[in-house]
Formats: sequence, C-alpha cells, structure tokens
Amino acid sequence: MFAPASRRRLSLNVPDERKFKRGDAFIDYINALETETIEKMIPNEKRDVCARVSRSVRNLLREKKLSITITARDGSHVSNLIRQMDNFMTLFEIKGIEINMNTDRYRRFFGANELESLGEKIVRCRKLTHLTLNKIRMRAEDVGRLALVLEQCASLAHLDLRWTWLYAEGIETLAPVLSRCSSLSSLDLGCNDIGNEGVEKLGAVLGQCKSVTHLNLSNNKIGARGAQALLTCPSLVELNLYGNDIGPDGAAAFVPVLAQFESLTSLNFGLCSLGPEGARRLAEGLKKCKALTYLNLSSNNMYNRGLCILAPALGQCASLAHLELQCNNFGDEGLISLAAGIGQCQALTHLDISKNRYKSEGLNSLGIKLAQCSFLAYLDVSVCESMCFNSVQRFAEGLGQCACLAHLDLSRCAIQNEAMGQLAAVLGRCTKLQYLNLCQNHIQAEGMGMLADVLPQCKSLKALILRWNMIKNNGVQRLMSRLAQCTSLDHLDLYANSIEDEGALSMVQALPECTSLAFVNFQGNEVSTAVVKALTACAASLPHLTLLFTKYD
Repeated sequence: MFAPASRRRLSLNVPDERKFKRGDAFIDYINALETETIEKMIPNEKRDVCARVSRSVRNLLREKKLSITITARDGSHVSNLIRQMDNFMTLFEIKGIEINMNTDRYRRFFGANELESLGEKIVRCRKLTHLTLNKIRMRAEDVGRLALVLEQCASLAHLDLRWTWLYAEGIETLAPVLSRCSSLSSLDLGCNDIGNEGVEKLGAVLGQCKSVTHLNLSNNKIGARGAQALLTCPSLVELNLYGNDIGPDGAAAFVPVLAQFESLTSLNFGLCSLGPEGARRLAEGLKKCKALTYLNLSSNNMYNRGLCILAPALGQCASLAHLELQCNNFGDEGLISLAAGIGQCQALTHLDISKNRYKSEGLNSLGIKLAQCSFLAYLDVSVCESMCFNSVQRFAEGLGQCACLAHLDLSRCAIQNEAMGQLAAVLGRCTKLQYLNLCQNHIQAEGMGMLADVLPQCKSLKALILRWNMIKNNGVQRLMSRLAQCTSLDHLDLYANSIEDEGALSMVQALPECTSLAFVNFQGNEVSTAVVKALTACAASLPHLTLLFTKYD
C-alpha cells in the first residue's frame, strides 16, 4: 500500500544522453517513500513513462498524486533534464529539483541559455518546495536570472546553493528576493566565500524573513564582524558556521543574544578558531541554550583550559544529544572536567572526542560518568596517539553499562592485550553494538582470543574492523572458531595482521558456515600460492561474499 497523498513522493535520476539514445533506463531509479521499489521504466515512442509500472502506480500517475524530486548529477544530465521537464510535468507534481555537479572534474558554468530555459520550467512548477543547485559556477548574469526565478517560487521552502561561487556580489543580488520568499525555511549557502560583507547584506534581510529557521554559512570566510550580523535572526533553529574564522570576538558577540534564540537546537562552530578564550566566551551563552540538542566545537584547539571552562556549561544543556569535540588538543585534565559536565547530559546519544591527547586517567574518569548517559549510542575516542592504554578498567565498566551503545571506535589507541581483556570482559553486555573499530592497535593473539570469546554475545554486531594489528595465525584461528556464532556480522576487516598460511586456511574452512558475512578484507597478509588458490576457490563458491586478498608473485 502507498502512503497518504502528502507522503507520496518519488525520486527520479535523469540519465545521461548516451544512455537515453541507447534506450536504456530513462529514469535510473524510482523509489517510493514506502519500502516498495518500483521497477525501472523505459520510454516509448510517445515519450511517455509506461513500461513495467505497477497498476497502482499508473493510477496515481494518471491522477497526478505522486510528487517527485528530479536529480541531475553531471553536465549531460542537466541538458537532458531541461529537455524532459515538460514530460515530467504532464505526469507528476514536481516538488523538488536537484542539480549537483559531483561527477564533473571541473565545476561547470551553465551553458548558453541553460539557466534561462531551466528557469522557465521551474516557474511552471507551482508547488516546487526544494531547489538545489550545487557546484555550478554562477556568473553575475546567472545570479540575476536565478533571482528572477526565485521571485516567482511562492512555495519554495528549501534552497541549497552550495559551491556556486556567489561571493558578496551574488548575495547582494539575491538578498532582496530572499526577503520576499515567505515560505523559505531552509537556506544553504555553504562554500561561497561571501565574507563579512556578504553576510552583513544577508543578515539585514533575514531579520525581516522570520520563516528561515535553518541557515548554513559554512566555509564562507566569515569573521567576527560577519558573525555579529547574524544576531538579527532570533527565529533560527539550526545555525552552521563551520570553517569560518569566527574567533573569540565572534563567539563573544553571540553571548548576549543566545538567550533570545529560544528555539535553537543545532549550533555548529567547528573549525572556527575559538581557542581557549573563545570557549570561555561561548560557555557563557551556552548556559542559556535550553533547547540545544546538537553542538559541534571540533577543531578549535581549546586545550585543557578551554575545556575546563566549557564543561560546566555543557552540563546545563539538559537537551544536548549530539556533541563533537574532536581535534581540540585537550588531555586528561580537560577530559576529567568534560566527564563531570556530560554526566548531567542524560539525553546524550552521540559523543566524539577523537584526535585529542588524553590517556587512561581521563578515560577512566569518563567511564565513571558513562553509566549516567543511558541513551549513548555513538562513542568515538579514536586516534589518541599519546594514550597509554594499559589500564582502562573503569572506562570498560562504564561501557558495559551503555545499554544502547551501537557504534564504538577505539582505533589507533595503542590497545594491548591487557586493555583488550578488560574491554572484552564487558563488550558482551553491549547487545546493541553494531560497529566496533579496533584498527591500528597492538592487539596480538592473546587479546584476539579474549575478544573472540565474547563476540557471539554481541548479537547485533555487523562490522568488526581489526586491520593493522598483530593477531597472526593463532589469533585468526581463535576468531574463526567463533565466527559462525556471530549471526549478524556482515563486514570483517583483517587487513595486514601478519597472518600466514595456517591462519588463512582456518578462515577458508570457517567462511562457508558464516552465512551472514558479505565482505571480508584479507589483503596485506602474505600467503603461499597454494593458499591463494584455496582463497580463490572459496570466494568462487560463496557468491554472496566479497573476499579481498593479495596475490603475491
């Protein structure tokens, strides 16, 4: 059964001209919101979409009760989309158009009259709500044409113009039109180098446009002066300023008005040059953000001093669910303070503190507080090169109490056998764990054996990453003896583990029993020609399995 009319939407990918001339798939895929996937359709001589469509879908097409989003992903797709728009409009109610030049090596300009032709079609889509133009170089005349089109899109709710080279001049052209888009709720202008001048012009009109609740200005060379121009937008729910040089002064500008952002749920200040002083100033405002659920402060070099000041403020964000603090150069002192703060964030589900400089003391303090984060599902403490992971008993015990934990990344943490044993002892309690990354540690056969013994208890585990360890033959044999009991596991990475013939043969014997496995990476392990033949035969006999291995000369 299809969803009610308000939820009936298809997504169409327009094929390139070469495929169209061959008569192959006219539409790469059509996917209903329901789990049912509609079969591919082929054009007939009347340029009508007709073949192999279920009767219920044909009826909906006839009644024009299906709304669609059309996607074009390179230059030839754009030309084809423009030509086929009339056909689409006779069959569907077009709600979204997405043109994304991801596959073009050099970002293209619109061709002669392309934007003008596309604009004429867009204006005829009376119920268009989503428009995306990504990675297309906008010339001044293109921006002017786009402004004329937007003027007539009364229903437009989401506008995405990332990577369109607008600069401040383009914003000056678009700003008056945006102020009159009364339905516009989401505006994405990331990666356009609009600078302080551009954001000041934008801020002047957004203060009048109360409908805009989601604003992305990431990577736009905005400084403290530009950040202040956004203070006229109190209706914002999501604000993304990632990759701008906001600095401590820009953070200070937000403090007096953060209390006015009563509906603000998402704030991204990643890579904004905050430093310890910026963290101190931002902390004052965060205490007032009672509705905040998402906070990204990654790559700001806050060090211990900044985190010690910020942590108590985080503890007052009672609704905080997603916190990113990777790449901030804090150590044990900072993590101990953070642990005390997030212990009060009982709604926390996602915590990323990777690429910092803490050791086992800080992690153990975090472990004590993890028990209070009963909804934590994602934890990343990876790439801590200075970590001495020789004793993490309390951290491990905390993990064991995270009943909802689904994603755990402990890669590049210098984990040795002792620490692996402490972690393995509690991982069996993490029955919802789906992803476990232990790559580039110092795990040997003994540690692998302890982990293998508890893996069958991880009933939901789907991906196990063990690359760049030293489990060798004995370790992989211990793992293979338990693998068939891991009934959910579909991805196993054993790249570069010093495994030789004996271990490889144990894997060949075990894989036929592992019916859930879909991918195994065994590359980087040097085995003999005879074993390579055995691996080749094994891969050929298991069509559901992708088995990667290295063939040495």
